[in-house]
Amino acid sequence: MPRRFITAVATASIIVTGFSAVPARANEDEIGGLLAALLGLAVLGVVANKVLDDAEVTHTHRPRPVKRQLLPQECLRSIHVKDGRMRVFGRRCLKANHIRVSQLPGQCKRRFPTARGTRKGFAARCLRRNGYKLARY
Repeated sequence: MPRRFITAVATASIIVTGFSAVPARANEDEIGGLLAALLGLAVLGVVANKVLDDAEVTHTHRPRPVKRQLLPQECLRSIHVKDGRMRVFGRRCLKANHIRVSQLPGQCKRRFPTARGTRKGFAARCLRRNGYKLARY
């Protein structure tokens, strides 16, 4: 907005200056030349304004780095379910590795059948979508 205002003020000052410098009597050639010059300045102002509008840069800030919590690889299990295979982190193993299970996303909690009964754990894909990462050590 300030650029347009400055452009308008500059154009108006050039026009006013041009009128005050014109002699009282002018022939048709001088009037035609003046109109051509004014038209040229107007076109130049429009083009300059368009270039400046296109050149505006938006400054974006990078998001803060998110500290991803690492989950131990030894707790990752691949189990067979009726729909195929499912990768889960066992709750007991996570607790044994000092992972605060209560702070893991609730929507990732799963119950899954094993040979020794139903176990509780967390779906690996769901945890990955929520910012958790598998520790590869």
